[in-house]
Formats: sequence, C-alpha cells, structure tokens
Amino acid sequence: MAESDREDGPQANLPRPPTAYYLGQVVPRLRKILWHWTFVLTIMASICLYFCARWTSFGDVSIASLRSNLTAYAALSFGASIGSCVLVLTLPNRDFIRAVSLHKLEGSCHSSYSDLLFVFTFSAMAQLATIGAVVAMYGLGGTEQVLADHASLSHHVLLILAVVVVVFSVLRLVLVVTTLSQLGVVIENAANRYDIKDVDADDFIMGDD
Repeated sequence: MAESDREDGPQANLPRPPTAYYLGQVVPRLRKILWHWTFVLTIMASICLYFCARWTSFGDVSIASLRSNLTAYAALSFGASIGSCVLVLTLPNRDFIRAVSLHKLEGSCHSSYSDLLFVFTFSAMAQLATIGAVVAMYGLGGTEQVLADHASLSHHVLLILAVVVVVFSVLRLVLVVTTLSQLGVVIENAANRYDIKDVDADDFIMGDD
C-alpha cells in the first residue's frame, strides 16, 4: 500500500504529540481560559488564602504534611477528570453525539462536543499541574512550616505559585462535577421531550467557556 494511502486511512487520526493538544486545543481557547470564572476566582482566592493564612493555623502546617495531602488529592481528582472523559467518549447514542459534534457556539472554532471534552481534559491537566506543584514544594523543605518567619523570598514565590495551581485545580474539579450534572440534564430533557435522535444541539449549553 502506498504511503499516501496510509496517510488517508484511519492512521491519519492516531493520537498526535502533546504539543498538538496545546496548539490545537489550549492556545485557541487561551483568552477564554484567562477570563473564565475559574481563573479569575483562582487569582482572588489565592491572594486571600496567602495573606489570611498568617492569622490561621494553616501557616503552621509543615511542608511535608501539605505535600502528602496534595498528592492524595491530585490522584483522586485526576481520576475523576479522566473518568469523565471516558464517560463522554462512550456516550451510547451516536445521534446525540453527532448533533453536538456538528454544533458550534457563536464565535467558537470548535464544536460543542470538542468543548465538552476540553472541560475534562484541561481539568485533568490542572490536576497534573498540582503534582508539579508538589514536586516544586520539595524545594521548600520538609519540616519547614508553610509560612515560617525566617522564610526566604524564593520560599514565598514557590508557595504563591503552588497555591495558585492548587486552587485552580480545585475549581476545575468543581467545573467537572457541574458540567457532568449539566450534561445529564441535557440528555434527560432531550429524552423526555422527544426521541433523543432528534436532539437540537442548541439545547447543549457548555459549562466551560
């Protein structure tokens, strides 16, 4: 079989390098991500947490204890995000998937189905970023307190970045849960009103952007 024939076959749709995900999925949505409520609230909440921690017992928690708790959280939340992706990819009704795949929100270059998958895949990436924050926290020491009085500038910088990443990942996990609930309502309404194969994709309201 000629090389050109192979490229036009199913092999052409095989998974691409990770850079293709960022260039094709993240970059076109970057402006929406930065203005999305999850990111805006992340910045506000992170600032409040950082400064309010000094007046709470959180500042006395050891870095080692915080690392272990965050690792456990990231493992569970990553599983939830990936599980949601699998659920969406295995939706049983092909007519519903086709309707949503052919539908685009105004001003979007991606289909509503692509947007739905992006909610879950990007949330999974946010949970992986929490693992990165945990690794970075090894530079803060082990028995050291989160907000030690003698902490260096680099300590505070790493801590602020870690707080931002963790808060963002938590809010993305909240978005995963609410989007799943919203998807269930859309499917239920479509099934109750008429045969699901006749679903109007305009009824599908994206929870992300």
